[in-house]
Amino acid sequence: MTAEEILVIFLSTFLAIFLLLSIIALVSIIKLVKKLRQIADNAQVVSESVAGAAQAFRNAATPVAYGKAFANLMNMFNRNKRS
Repeated sequence: MTAEEILVIFLSTFLAIFLLLSIIALVSIIKLVKKLRQIADNAQVVSESVAGAAQAFRNAATPVAYGKAFANLMNMFNRNKRS
């Protein structure tokens, strides 16, 4: 065997190993990206739910405030009536 043949075998072996590791890394990266996409989708659903709940509280807060003001007004009239 000449030095050139040994070098070709040596380089082809390292190329095959590098190719195999690259394929494994690429598959792992693709799986990671899919999981990150799922997490992002779930986060979006949660944020939409929170936004909907906040809007519901905002919509409910106005009638509650009016009701509380009306109750306070009635209590004030009832106190004046008793005095």
